[in-house]
Amino acid sequence: MAAITGRADNIKLIAEACPRLINQKDKKGMTPMAYACKYGRTDCVKALFELKVRPVGCGIQRMTPLIWASAYGHYDLCEYLVEAKPRLVLSKDKFKRTALILAVRNGYTKIASLLL
Repeated sequence: MAAITGRADNIKLIAEACPRLINQKDKKGMTPMAYACKYGRTDCVKALFELKVRPVGCGIQRMTPLIWASAYGHYDLCEYLVEAKPRLVLSKDKFKRTALILAVRNGYTKIASLLL
């Protein structure tokens, strides 16, 4: 919930109290990192990276953080992810889609330009 609401400070507190929750998946296979990216919470993503959370694919579609952010049009987060983890640009989801494909498909031309 902290990742959805943008409470980076709570993420750090939760990690200290119960570290396993930081990578725990819910019923949909979603992790706090996936929710933070889906909802454009750059501060939460930064906090999760500080806690050494790996940016792996999650959810039923196995989408990486950059794919989530680009699919939902979060330019600032995409920019941060490209700078912090450039290899994510090459990642693909379960259906072999990249962040670029989803940005173009959803009409986010500024994100598409960033990913080229």
